[in-house]
Amino acid sequence: LGEATCYLHRATARLEDIRKQQARKHVRANRVEAAEDDVFDAERGFVLLQRNLGVESPKPCEEDARAALVEVTAATAGAVMQVGHLTTLPPEVWPRVLSFVLPLHLIDEQGQ
Repeated sequence: LGEATCYLHRATARLEDIRKQQARKHVRANRVEAAEDDVFDAERGFVLLQRNLGVESPKPCEEDARAALVEVTAATAGAVMQVGHLTTLPPEVWPRVLSFVLPLHLIDEQGQ
């Protein structure tokens, strides 16, 4: 999600920069088209990612995607903890396992 968000922001910023340049001077059409293609590709990739997370929106929605990732992460963490409860491994092992398997830092960032 972080990579998709960065790619979307970079592509959008590049297109905006080219459009500003275009207002002041001539910019080749292929540069504008390439920047538009990058934005389209970034948006498409982000929408596909958020659909995999359960967010059904035709446009990129960072807040909803991040919230969905937090929910999926929490549910998966709970499932892994249940498995840990059923095994004979000591309980102190499972928080470390979760830190390597799941993006728990996202939950911490949102204060949940």
